[in-house]
Amino acid sequence: MDLRDVALVVVVVLSCGFVSTTISMTHVFRNLRAAVMKHSGWAGRLVSCPYCLGTWSAATYVAVGAAAGAIPPLPWWGYFLGWTALSGGSAIVSGLLCHAMCCMMDLAERPSLLE
Repeated sequence: MDLRDVALVVVVVLSCGFVSTTISMTHVFRNLRAAVMKHSGWAGRLVSCPYCLGTWSAATYVAVGAAAGAIPPLPWWGYFLGWTALSGGSAIVSGLLCHAMCCMMDLAERPSLLE
């Protein structure tokens, strides 16, 4: 594994974490989350949780990567390990982003700290 492979893994993990956090927490996708929640309560909770959504985003990334030939042919457990590793990395990224977003909201609620 060379440096380009490591960089690719880092980019994919960051991307998966950002996608799951953006869809599950930002106001841009609020209407989508509300529509899904109206249709199905459990699916609505799924798209409102960055950790839950990150698991399924990671599965999608692995499936699309394998179908596009970006991931070399592996035995089934190789794809499973890739999925769980990407899901774990996505959870770390989402956790850091959620923490940062909460800190920013706390600052926004206390304008005296921003002055």
